[in-house]
Amino acid sequence: MTKLDPVLLEIIQNRLLEIGREAGTAMVRTAASPVVIESKDFGFNICDHLGRTVVYSLWMPRHGTTLNFMLQSSLKRFGANGIHPGDMILVNNPYDGALHVLDLAVIAPVHKDGELVAWTACATHHMDMRAMRPGICSEATDWYQEGIVFRPIKLVERGQLREDIFDLIMDNVRVPHYTGLDLKSQIAANNVAGRRIL
Repeated sequence: MTKLDPVLLEIIQNRLLEIGREAGTAMVRTAASPVVIESKDFGFNICDHLGRTVVYSLWMPRHGTTLNFMLQSSLKRFGANGIHPGDMILVNNPYDGALHVLDLAVIAPVHKDGELVAWTACATHHMDMRAMRPGICSEATDWYQEGIVFRPIKLVERGQLREDIFDLIMDNVRVPHYTGLDLKSQIAANNVAGRRIL
């Protein structure tokens, strides 16, 4: 194994941390809801090509842990051949790692010359996800009453927003303005981080 220069290691580590901060800042600047802008209730991870976390959430730590599980579920669902440059995966299924259905993750592969080199992933709490009432439904007797659930599904496919999936979400939430802009802020954060990594 080649010995890694400790100075170079420190430079790379700090650069990756800064990319995570910059992606989170992009999210705050493009989101609409106070959950993101004021509370900073989101997380942003950077992972290697195998999905191992390299930069753990610099914002809300609990999102960093759930993002790792949701990324692994996405890899299991789509496999190596099912992920393409420009794809972004949406997931909020608790059985795939989400803390609850109001936490939506958007996960993106980073490709260099067609080769998968890294992953970026962000999750945030959304104000409404079509539950039996707005917010957290502590009186729900099953998870279907808590809101619409997404197993890993492509929200962006080969660089194009899937309008069918996006419209499905917008048609089923009480605050589509907030939800739509927050989802697009997650896409933007992944785009910023992907460009910086490359």
